[in-house]
Amino acid sequence: LPSGKVAFTPNQAGKVGLFDPATGTFSLVGNAISGEYVAGVLLPNGKVVFVPWGVGSVGMFDPATDTFSTVGASISTNNMYRGGVLLPSGKVVFAPYIADTVEVFEPGNVEPGYTVSGGV
Repeated sequence: LPSGKVAFTPNQAGKVGLFDPATGTFSLVGNAISGEYVAGVLLPNGKVVFVPWGVGSVGMFDPATDTFSTVGASISTNNMYRGGVLLPSGKVVFAPYIADTVEVFEPGNVEPGYTVSGGV
């Protein structure tokens, strides 16, 4: 994160985890998370996209307000993705684990607008 902290979704913790390497402290922040997300991808605007793991939405964490939200519901819940990569265009590609496609997430100019393209 721009602050130097590291954000992640600890398995079954129900909130976003923040680790501060400057102080060596760990905390859970934000509102409750429903569903499983893996691998965070830092966006140029400072927000973090969390890759969906068998859920129909993308996770979004805003470190400025310590809030987690979900955006969209058009991803198949049968698909599981292992990670994500930020492209130069600002889009994020979700790498498949148990899926027959990659997903392309586009944050858009107005949060939380985005498009997801399957079958790429």
